[in-house]
Amino acid sequence: MHPFRLVLAFVMASLMVSPAESQSLSLSAASLAQAHRRLLDNYTVIERHGGHDLAVDLVGRFSLDHDAIFGPTPPSYTADAWTERTINVVRLDSFLIDALIAGKESDFRGQSGLFECVLRVNADGSLQPYSLYVPPS
Repeated sequence: MHPFRLVLAFVMASLMVSPAESQSLSLSAASLAQAHRRLLDNYTVIERHGGHDLAVDLVGRFSLDHDAIFGPTPPSYTADAWTERTINVVRLDSFLIDALIAGKESDFRGQSGLFECVLRVNADGSLQPYSLYVPPS
């Protein structure tokens, strides 16, 4: 199945699911839907900047994000810990989508926290993801 169709079907299915009980998970679901829309609207740009494999991997990431939001809390997590983890993963995936759409390396000067960034690879000029934690001080 073409990635556009797969993502479109996934987004449509996620919009039909009843809202999560937790308000924060509902916000996370809304963020996920917005990120999906950006992925759909800019898939060719993301594929051009990050390569075909990364674009397809992002489709898979959103499938995992969807399962995390709408699925049960794993037994090894408390509900609060799982909610926090899910919100952070959706936020990181959203950072990555935005960086790939912009087509430039990430800049987090003056900010702290965990980020999903991109770095231009000299070998082929593509933007490839990496995670970065910037401590508060």
